[in-house]
Amino acid sequence: MTSLAFSSSFSFLRNDAVGGITFRSPKVLSRNRKLKLKKSACRYATKTTSLGVEGARASAEVLEDQTMAKEARGGRVLRVGLICGGPSAERGISLNSARSVLDHIQGDDLLVRCYYIDRNLNAYAISSAQVYSNTPADFDFKLESLAQGFGSLSEFAEHLAANVDIVFPTIHGRFGEDGGIQEVLEKYNVPFVGTGSRACRQAFDKYDASLEMSKQGFITVPSFLLQGSEVNESELSNWFVTNKLDPNSGKVVVKPTRAGSSIGVTVAYGVIDSLKKAKGIIL
Repeated sequence: MTSLAFSSSFSFLRNDAVGGITFRSPKVLSRNRKLKLKKSACRYATKTTSLGVEGARASAEVLEDQTMAKEARGGRVLRVGLICGGPSAERGISLNSARSVLDHIQGDDLLVRCYYIDRNLNAYAISSAQVYSNTPADFDFKLESLAQGFGSLSEFAEHLAANVDIVFPTIHGRFGEDGGIQEVLEKYNVPFVGTGSRACRQAFDKYDASLEMSKQGFITVPSFLLQGSEVNESELSNWFVTNKLDPNSGKVVVKPTRAGSSIGVTVAYGVIDSLKKAKGIIL
């Protein structure tokens, strides 16, 4: 099946990982510890309270007490910051990813702290219980009363630099996979799991990433870029013919260049149907 990508003036959300390749930050490689991923529920969670911001602060104090207690039992505790949410429509998927990490991480030498970024890029320290809420809407409206908010992303990054040893980002789409959160963490020298900001930016755009992968010698699916209203039907028809597709019924995938695989992706048949569906997604 052939791929048909498009872009527009709209800000789309996310790109898939390129070629299934897993990248790791040099900062992470330099660590002498690593996360222990296992198949049992995490045991570090603090209890959810209904005491508003003071309750959130109390929870933070409990985490500090847990850290001290674990260290007293022997050895240093690796403090992990788990960040989920984000401004894209994939916040719910991000929560699923965060839950998966929580479900498979444990150890007396690990302490996990959870953080949430809302649609307006406001950062909050949340309890693990909030991560297990069904959808972001289940607790978004409670954040100001139940979570510790940060005045800015800079303040949030400073907090991470002082309170965690490594960050595990699980934000999908914009700000999570386009290098946004990675750039913030790099600026404040906070080690994190995953790809660095520069590589994220390069891979986020499906069309540009495909061109780069092809340039590096990888086999890629042929693609054609449609940019907003600048659509040349004859050029697209020639592309269909060049790639041995019937201009009237050739099967292609139409998708945004900068969004997730589950958002705005559709199958089209022929040039006319492709243009119609591309314009519909852009609008």
